[in-house]
Amino acid sequence: MRFFTNWQQIPVVMNLQTACTILGRSYDNLQKAAKDGTFPAFKNGERKWAVKKDDLLDYIEKQKTA
Repeated sequence: MRFFTNWQQIPVVMNLQTACTILGRSYDNLQKAAKDGTFPAFKNGERKWAVKKDDLLDYIEKQKTA
């Protein structure tokens, strides 16, 4: 697992595990939320989940107001 020291180092599209690390949530939790449509992830190939950086930022902002 790669660690990032600032937001600019985070890739434009990240894997779900990176999003888990940023949010402090488990992989299973975010995968379930992605399947339910409550987390902005998409399938990158047959089995891999990915998250766009801008979508993650929007998700974080929405969580602040929830």
